[in-house]
Amino acid sequence: MAIHVANPEVCALVKRFAKERGVSMSQAVKIAVKEALAARGQPTSEAEAQSAATHHST
Repeated sequence: MAIHVANPEVCALVKRFAKERGVSMSQAVKIAVKEALAARGQPTSEAEAQSAATHHST
């Protein structure tokens, strides 16, 4: 799956984050989203997300 970001501010932020972390832009997005989810106490892996979804639906 590809993600296209048309917002120049978002692109600049991701590029900055990637450069500071020394990672690709794809890795930067992954890291940032995982950190944001973890800060909210939400699952950060696909397995955790599946488990949480199953748990909450019962």
